[in-house]
Order: sequence, then C-alpha cells, then structure tokens
Amino acid sequence: MSAPSVGSIFFDIGDTLATASITSGGTRLVLTVLPGVLSVLTKLRDNSIPLGIISNTPDNFTQAMMERSLSDAGLFDFFSPELLIYSSEVGLRKDSVMIFCFAADRAGFPHERNKCLFVGEKSTERHFAKVADFKVFENPNDVLTWIMAREG
Repeated sequence: MSAPSVGSIFFDIGDTLATASITSGGTRLVLTVLPGVLSVLTKLRDNSIPLGIISNTPDNFTQAMMERSLSDAGLFDFFSPELLIYSSEVGLRKDSVMIFCFAADRAGFPHERNKCLFVGEKSTERHFAKVADFKVFENPNDVLTWIMAREG
C-alpha cells in the first residue's frame, strides 16, 4: 500500500520559517527568514504542493498585519491565501487538535487529514498535529527530504 499523497503542507512561522520579533507597541511583526527556507519553499512550490501557515498570533494581530509581515520578509507569495491560519483570526491555538482540524477542513481534506503535513519546531505543537492525523516534521529541510525521497 502506498503512502497517501500530499495534499497541503502547513508551516509554523516563528523559529521554523523565520525569527520573529514584535516591535515596541506590539503593532508590528518583523520576520527574519532562516537560512535555507526560501530554497525549500521554492522547491515545494515548484512541485505544485499547496503551502499554508498555522501560527499562534497576538490577539490584536489582523490578517492584514500578518500578510504585511510575510510580504516584507519575502514569504507571502509562497502560500495559498486560503491556507493562512492565524490564531487571532480563527480563535484557535496550537495547544489542541482543533486548529489542525480547521486547517485540514480549509485545505479540503476534512476526512483525509493524513494528506496534510505540519512543520514546526515545538514538539507539543507537532504532538497535537499528529493526533489530528497530520504527518509532522521539525524543520523545512526534513519535509523537503521526505518528499524528494518519495518521488524516487
């Protein structure tokens, strides 16, 4: 039996794709992309895999604020807008399976969550993603290596 196909890959932002800092006043997120991330995202996008984000965000952060930060860092264009999931917008956090189920629904896989992947550096978040039936990876290079190995 072959492994299920990859439907969508969701990434955490902070310490997975970029270092993140909130400017004084708490109104702006500044992202510094981690080494190798742009290369990995380019290869995944070139393989036509829909990419998304699942991120815990400050309660006052809007989707527009997050998209500006992603754009400023050169990350926004890699992701499908409908797969950008911010806790401040959806009212769910990565401390339960609910946000992962929400993400799978949004990606079109409500009954095939095993087609969704989550990449994040925090073991607790990976645990909840795994309970939601996502395949999990600690960093972007690991997911790229796994996908390339599957392609033979």
